[in-house]
Amino acid sequence: MTGKLFKDIKSRLPQPRRPDYVDILERYGLDSSSTEMEVLEATRGRTATDNFEFVKEFKYLHDTPFYFSFDLAGARYHKFLNVKTELKIGDSIELIKHEENIYDAYAVEVFFKGMKLGYVPMYYSKEFCNMIDDSAPYIAIISRLDIENSSTDEWAQISIKINMV
Repeated sequence: MTGKLFKDIKSRLPQPRRPDYVDILERYGLDSSSTEMEVLEATRGRTATDNFEFVKEFKYLHDTPFYFSFDLAGARYHKFLNVKTELKIGDSIELIKHEENIYDAYAVEVFFKGMKLGYVPMYYSKEFCNMIDDSAPYIAIISRLDIENSSTDEWAQISIKINMV
């Protein structure tokens, strides 16, 4: 394996010749030594012209420790805007199943101090439902904030950690 990305995938990455390239890398916690694959993982290949993105696979396994992060979904529709100035990296988050959601049978809501901020992205919701159903002891925190970002799906990143003894 060469470690090279296909041309079409590579075109979805921010280009190093952009004047704001270093700023973009810093937004994702990267620097100029980051590989194309690291940039793809962080940016998910999102562009302003479509809603296609690359996401990491996540599978919850009973009694198995894990650490996983995801971007908060649907923040613009909930209380996120009301509390965005109160939020800090490291703040605790609670995950609650939303069993009557008409769009996602496995919807998981994300709460901060009793206020719904948004959802676990639909492509991960079933696995997080399994985790909640399993009563797995988890720690969920805000791991990145970028409330000035034009992409509302990148306003907050939530990290989940399970340590099994």
